[in-house]
Amino acid sequence: MEVLAGVLLAISAVVAQGMLRGFQCVEHSQPWTAALFDGPKLHCTGTLINKRWLVTAAQCHTGRPFFVSLGEHSLWHFEFTEQLRIAIKTIRHPFFDSFSKANDIMLVKLLIPVFINENVRPLALPKSCPRPESYCVLSGWGTTVLRKAFLPDVLYCGNITTVSDRECMETYPKAIMKNMFCATVKQGGSDSCQGDPGSPLVCNNELQGITSWGFEECSQVEKPSVFTKVCNYIDWLEETMAMA
Repeated sequence: MEVLAGVLLAISAVVAQGMLRGFQCVEHSQPWTAALFDGPKLHCTGTLINKRWLVTAAQCHTGRPFFVSLGEHSLWHFEFTEQLRIAIKTIRHPFFDSFSKANDIMLVKLLIPVFINENVRPLALPKSCPRPESYCVLSGWGTTVLRKAFLPDVLYCGNITTVSDRECMETYPKAIMKNMFCATVKQGGSDSCQGDPGSPLVCNNELQGITSWGFEECSQVEKPSVFTKVCNYIDWLEETMAMA
């Protein structure tokens, strides 16, 4: 625990790559959102799906153990709601492709299960796939977006809407696979998205998407973000967790 505490204290000294405008999340309104640290650096965001497992993007794999913090709102201030853990195992999808970002999904196993409470609790996996024009919330701290900005102090949220597969494929010709979908800020919307690799896209209180690519442009209406379609991986997630 001393090592984990030291990691969090070191964050304030780290200049990270920036953020997209959005709105500050209501404190602890996203209790499944986890910060994944590679040493003292915020590396990715993940989503708690049960007491011992998180899901994130496969591109977040480093080959080193993650330090994981849950129950966070402010990364720079200790709030007495945090639960700090070490990840003992990461399991990328066996057919992940780093170039196309196909199958961009990864499981993260915690050494010690979390305590479920109002500040830390899992998010439900989807029972069906997302429909176009679904209203969703994306949350994150912004680790790789707009590289001139600083790491935001608190968790940010953005309201975005899913778009049709046709619109998604027209925007990114030959780049959209069957296990991907798009979401974007609607014309005239005042809120844009705030995402990191692995950030959860929550629609109707279910984890429908994992932020994969295109989020650098997600504040532009004509450039949607691309997400891993979690509904297509339920069997893989459940079977992998059962065997690990």
